[in-house]
Amino acid sequence: MIVAGFGAFGKIPSLGDFFRINVSSDFVRPWDQWLQMGLSNVRNSLGEDWQACYMSAPIWRFTLSPALAGQNAAMGVLMPSVDRVGRAFPLTLVTPIALLTEVSEAHLSATATFEELELVALDALEDSMTTEALSTRLSAIPLVGEGPQASPKSRDISPTSVWSARLDEDTRTIRCSGLPDECEMEGLFNLEAAIWNTNDQRIGAQT
Repeated sequence: MIVAGFGAFGKIPSLGDFFRINVSSDFVRPWDQWLQMGLSNVRNSLGEDWQACYMSAPIWRFTLSPALAGQNAAMGVLMPSVDRVGRAFPLTLVTPIALLTEVSEAHLSATATFEELELVALDALEDSMTTEALSTRLSAIPLVGEGPQASPKSRDISPTSVWSARLDEDTRTIRCSGLPDECEMEGLFNLEAAIWNTNDQRIGAQT
């Protein structure tokens, strides 16, 4: 269940630089470090295709087990965005959660909340969006229900993150040991990446 309201971190077109709303430094420090390093690697890997891939990447829903980005488990969405002068950096909408089930189960049970977040994220791309308006929109998102409590044996033993994106033709999913590594990160921003042509059971593309 959500233990605090949703917050935001990153860039949006109406602002000139990074901003943060209701997100703790405990989350932002490791999250920002992971994003900065990962995006740099993906940019170098894609070369001249980087901008087109980045701007056409989907909104990714994510659920994190504790200790991946701060001490709490977390749930939210990650969307490609830019600031007022066009510098690329994603927008993250996120909340800490009390994780009472296995990460994948918690992720799948929050569909309605993810849909609400995606609508807010898309509206944040409007040039008229302000931090005050975004904060108000985030505060109106319903809380996530607790759901059934998992037995100790069924809970994730190691740090895990689950990612999914709904596309027109399919749903992409990735289950990662920790935050996405370099190859998995490229898969988030390049739907033609090699990771999507694998038999790895952690990776999915469902029609």
